[in-house]
Amino acid sequence: IQSKIYNGARPQGFENEWERKVKKAKAEGKTPIAVPKKNGIEAKRVGGSSDPFSWGPKQLAEYVTSLGPPVSQYAKAFLENGYDGPMLKMSIGTADDLNSDFADMGISNRLHRKKLVANMMKIAK
Repeated sequence: IQSKIYNGARPQGFENEWERKVKKAKAEGKTPIAVPKKNGIEAKRVGGSSDPFSWGPKQLAEYVTSLGPPVSQYAKAFLENGYDGPMLKMSIGTADDLNSDFADMGISNRLHRKKLVANMMKIAK
């Protein structure tokens, strides 16, 4: 994202939230679950599975967190509801199925559900 203040250039030492998380994970010997790309998010888990349908609730919650605000706040809903990769696979048939699942999980904001659905459809391809 280009900033009008900095005319597209980030100030020296600037890190966004994702960069801080990646740096922290690497320092702890972990690998982040999602790697941002120029045209979206590429699902990736080094040392684990790149297949989102095999992820547990924790991995899906980590992915949702990596999407940033406003939807990152719903990561807890994935954990509390035990929503995992196999459940995602059962619901991925249509956006309506995912939308219903997310509504049942307590995600009441329709626009936030749309963003989650779009990202889940993207990683499922």
